[in-house]
Parts: sequence; structure tokens; C-alpha cells
Amino acid sequence: MPFLKAVPPEFLVFCFLEPLGGRFHRRLVSEPDSLMRRTAEYIRWLTHRPPRFELFTTEHTALVRHVPTQEWPAGRAEHYARNFVIETLAWLVRSALVRRLPGEIAASLHPASKSRAASQSLRR
Repeated sequence: MPFLKAVPPEFLVFCFLEPLGGRFHRRLVSEPDSLMRRTAEYIRWLTHRPPRFELFTTEHTALVRHVPTQEWPAGRAEHYARNFVIETLAWLVRSALVRRLPGEIAASLHPASKSRAASQSLRR
């Protein structure tokens, strides 16, 4: 993933969608009001310290959070990695991505249900 400009070794948590540019990818990633875009913006608004979430609308890997691990103490790397994953997943849950994703997937597979998924999302 050269587009990340990462400095190995790095620890990554990411979400990818395929096919790139397909209906599913457009709906969930590249549209102006897409779920991944809203999620990235909301989490970036909540978090003021790195590592922050990054959105890549033109890549297979759409939503990424990564951190260089060379500064982690050798004996604590597993602990730091576990905390990084737990914190990352907590942000994704708090952002409602986990709750909204099934409805967005259903709407992508059945475009007629798009308005139904949107109205259900607004009621929650």
C-alpha cells in the first residue's frame, strides 16, 4: 500500500471494498455522502491525536488507521497492538459504522431498498 506513505514496521487496521469503482464501492466509499466518508469525518472530528483514520476514495483499501511500531517497547508490542485494535474498533462502533453497514450493503445489492435503508438509518 504505497499510497499510505507508511514507515515500516507499521500496524494497520483497514477496510477494503471491491471492485474498485463498482456500484458497491461508489455507494459506500466515493459518493459525497457515503458511509465511509461520513465515518471518517466523524471520527476525525472526535479524535485530535494521531493515529487518525484516513479515507482513500480511489483505492481498494478505503478506510485505514495505521501506526508505526518502531517506537513501541519490544516487550510491550503485543499489548500496544491489542490496545490499538480495541481503540480502533471502539471508534468504528461509536461512529455507527457497525450498525449502519448491513443496511448500506443491502441497499447496494438492492437499489430499490436504498430509500428504505436511508430512512431506517435516520430513525436510529
